[in-house]
Amino acid sequence: MLVFADNTAPGAETPLTLYTKSTKDSSGKMQSAKAFTTDEPSFNFFMVGGDTFVKNIVIYYDPLNNLVSANQISEDGSIKLLWEKEDIKASASPAISVENGQVYLDDYKNGRDNYVVLDLMSGEELGRVELPASLPTVGTIFVG
Repeated sequence: MLVFADNTAPGAETPLTLYTKSTKDSSGKMQSAKAFTTDEPSFNFFMVGGDTFVKNIVIYYDPLNNLVSANQISEDGSIKLLWEKEDIKASASPAISVENGQVYLDDYKNGRDNYVVLDLMSGEELGRVELPASLPTVGTIFVG
């Protein structure tokens, strides 16, 4: 399964959209769905974080509207919103550990960046550590 998102440059005037394409389907057929429930314009210059091999879950964030979502991709490429969290000011590309059932991301709050762990299937916050960073982290989180 291939997954990508649009609106990766500032100035977007539409909501973020996810697109999927089955690698088993030789037609040019792609499917799409809004990444979030809002109709507010947004952009994100990072691509999706995802596990398209085991659980077929894609994580994405919207730094303008402070949203994080998890969408599940079915075998036919259709996209279903699993959960959405508001008030998360992420700036680093999230990571997923399928074995642990967790999502790792950052959240800039009250002048400090925080390292946050969410449950992959529900979005429930499992842990949070305030970091010494006084600016949002811009980078990528890797599981290794």
